[in-house]
Amino acid sequence: MAQWYYAEGPGRNVGPITTEELAARFRHGQVFLDTQIWREGMTQWQPLRSMAAELGLENAASSSLPPPLPGRPMPGPPRAAFANAPAPRKMSRGMIILIVCLAAIIPVIAIIGILAAIALPAYHDYTSRAKLMEPIAAGDALKPLIERQLAAGQCPDNETEGFQPEAAYASRHVAGILVGEFDDGTCGVEVRVRGTGNAKMDDHAIWIFYDGQSQRWGCTSDIEDRLLPVQCRG
Repeated sequence: MAQWYYAEGPGRNVGPITTEELAARFRHGQVFLDTQIWREGMTQWQPLRSMAAELGLENAASSSLPPPLPGRPMPGPPRAAFANAPAPRKMSRGMIILIVCLAAIIPVIAIIGILAAIALPAYHDYTSRAKLMEPIAAGDALKPLIERQLAAGQCPDNETEGFQPEAAYASRHVAGILVGEFDDGTCGVEVRVRGTGNAKMDDHAIWIFYDGQSQRWGCTSDIEDRLLPVQCRG
């Protein structure tokens, strides 16, 4: 038994219904001669008037009615596999690709953000440590002169021959170098740091001292260990 579909409006199909049901709906004014209909075996939708003989409506087809007004193109016949169900909505290929790309990109962005949060502070600490090499090198340059004075039995100061006033040692990252004896009895230099752009280092001091008992040089500072080179930590 033939199963018919008819178009009730743009994008809306009604069916399946039998031949008798379709003819009855025509007689009751629910479908018309210009209504587009389709059944399995037809290659495309046709107006009801062209199938009137098959539906037993020959007399109705011969009546003179004006042709249907132009409108939206009628939808194609339903797929055979889904003849009894409305056609499913489908996501466009572009939308699917967009969703897949977002699913791949969002985790990558999150990972990059985490790595940046870790790497940027570490890089800042690294550049800060690099700026301390100049003050340390300036203090180290005075070690031979201090050792000679210690060998002569005295700890020098800035007024000792061969040394300069504190401010005379100033440079880009050195505010000045104070030479003399520390409170613990060791002899060395206090190098004041400046111009690094890091408040945790600028206006702080690095102390380079000579330990007479071990006869070795040491280094310490009031700057945080993580910002100091290894030899000045602790």
